[in-house]
Amino acid sequence: MKLVRGIVREDKVNEIVMALSHAGAPGITVTDVKGRGASSRMGMWRGLPYPVLQPMCAIEVIVQDCTAEDVARVMVECAHTGQKGDGHVFVMALDESYAVRTRWRNVA
Repeated sequence: MKLVRGIVREDKVNEIVMALSHAGAPGITVTDVKGRGASSRMGMWRGLPYPVLQPMCAIEVIVQDCTAEDVARVMVECAHTGQKGDGHVFVMALDESYAVRTRWRNVA
């Protein structure tokens, strides 16, 4: 199993979720996050500079190994604007998973 995690702009989330649903993603988790990239804006507070954190969303999907690349491609295509701050998509291997209610192991 693989975990595909995308950190994307807030305004692209609905488009990505709809595309993933049409692509057959079994389940999707969306979380509001804040962060900064390599070239972040700096703000000032009481005369001290600080990096401004941009609001983003994390979209997570757990899929079988054979479909991870397709899910990542869908996320990248939907999130792309060509501007700085479009985000990133990560694909990670999952060693184990457990269903809490049934206590089944390695079930996505």
